[in-house]
Amino acid sequence: MATVLFVCRADAGRSQMSAALLRRAAAGRHHALAAGSKADPGGHVHPQVVRASSPSSIAPPP
Repeated sequence: MATVLFVCRADAGRSQMSAALLRRAAAGRHHALAAGSKADPGGHVHPQVVRASSPSSIAPPP
């Protein structure tokens, strides 16, 4: 099992979506993590990412 770390600036969009896509595609064969280089520790996933992921049933972590 491989662990993949996706990093973007705020950890509120790109890295979250990438990790969610890998989790879905890997179906438990690999582990995906998301992080941000300047992330707000109390931050949340960007609302546009939540909306974009809803129709495809790809949910970023809470």
